[in-house]
Amino acid sequence: MNKFKKFFKDNKVLIVIILFLNFILMNLKYVKGLQTIDLFYLIPQGKYILNNGIYHIDPFSIHSGLHVVVQNYMSSCLFYLIFKVFSWNGFVIYTIICNALICYLIYKICLLISSNNKGLSIIIMVINDILLYCFLVPRPQLLSYINLLLVIYLLELYVHKNNKKYLYFIPLISILQINMHASLWVMIFLFMLPYIVEGVFNKYNIKPILFIFLISLVCGLINPYGLENITFIFGSFHNKYMTSLIPELYKTGFNTLWGTIFLIILIINSLLYIIFVNKKVKIRYLCLYLGTMILGLSSLKGFSNYLLCSIFPFAYYFRNKKFNIDYSIISKLCNIFIVVLIIISSLLIVLKRNEVQEYVAGNSYSFLLKHYDKDDIRLYSIMEDGGYGMFLGVKSYLDCRAEYFIKYNNKKYDILKEYFLLQHSKININEFLDKYKFTHLLLNSGDIMFKLSEIDGYKLIYIDKEYEYKLYVREDLIKTDTPEIKELYIRI
Repeated sequence: MNKFKKFFKDNKVLIVIILFLNFILMNLKYVKGLQTIDLFYLIPQGKYILNNGIYHIDPFSIHSGLHVVVQNYMSSCLFYLIFKVFSWNGFVIYTIICNALICYLIYKICLLISSNNKGLSIIIMVINDILLYCFLVPRPQLLSYINLLLVIYLLELYVHKNNKKYLYFIPLISILQINMHASLWVMIFLFMLPYIVEGVFNKYNIKPILFIFLISLVCGLINPYGLENITFIFGSFHNKYMTSLIPELYKTGFNTLWGTIFLIILIINSLLYIIFVNKKVKIRYLCLYLGTMILGLSSLKGFSNYLLCSIFPFAYYFRNKKFNIDYSIISKLCNIFIVVLIIISSLLIVLKRNEVQEYVAGNSYSFLLKHYDKDDIRLYSIMEDGGYGMFLGVKSYLDCRAEYFIKYNNKKYDILKEYFLLQHSKININEFLDKYKFTHLLLNSGDIMFKLSEIDGYKLIYIDKEYEYKLYVREDLIKTDTPEIKELYIRI
């Protein structure tokens, strides 16, 4: 308890700033409610695993025998338990806690490399967290950011203090990462490489880093899926159907809003490096910068790695800049401010964040499940809607787990390719429908079948004009004894 009090007293200003950042960013993020696209499939995955154990054949889609590797199985279990105990509020709390840890680790890294320049470290931490704003969503990637920052911090401790004991924690992080979010496990080693490269030209001994590097690689095999958990993601690399259908995998460019924002950040950041860093550049920071820049340009999702690694080095380059801050005055204000923030934040979470952001297909699903048993439904829908259906227990043609629908991964069918060709009029619609014999079709305005005046063998039973959805039922399944099904139901 005394250690906790001392920590709180020594870091009171930092804690308040982190709380304030979370207060502002989380309220901006969740002003319309919790955004939950990924949670819709992560929660049922976790529930299934906790009840039935690890699975290798997908139980959630209409396709039989799909081979899968649940690369985020431990995160899924965690998310299900959060949902079970705290409902949707739990994910706001999860995001706040993760973001607080991310802030603290960035601060500690900056403090270490800036020779204990507290003012500079706080400023860089705040800037870095604001830039990460769009990535602060309740997904396993937040846990990955914490793990990756921990790796950098431990490597920096080794470089600065020449004590290899700090490196011993990295294999444990490797085990945690491969089980919680295996798709980003390889990033641990990409982040370690710059320290190995610099060690070749510098004074510090790289043998301990190389040893830990190899041990951490071996530790990656400690998971229920073994080597396949490491290699499964390779089937998704540069798959043209995934990069065409999933917005976060689009290449970073001026053709999207976020792509434009990211490129502006990259250009400004690069100019700052050129103007202020000049010949003072450290090899490890240059390698981190260039490596994560390539990742950031390759996809919108990959830009988070660039933000994690390209901002904190400024703490080293500007370490001699002093900021005269009267911490005694701030400290006195902090006592009241902390209490006020905690009370207001708690009230906002309870009163305003109790529900998820209304899902666009929610009304269509409500109508569907009101009239049909979910166990009897074979639904055609787009990926996002299939993910929501998975949460409700409805089996769909496609859902958000796009990598499972690539033949290289599932060993059965190239479903993602088929869907892509269907949407680009390369497949006959009637032959496609006859192949799968869907019981229902849930179409949004972006689907190729949405604008058809009629679909052979199916009857339109529901229209949601607000969100532009149509729901069809196969004609042989129409319930004539249900008044609302006899005539078209239109929701305006």
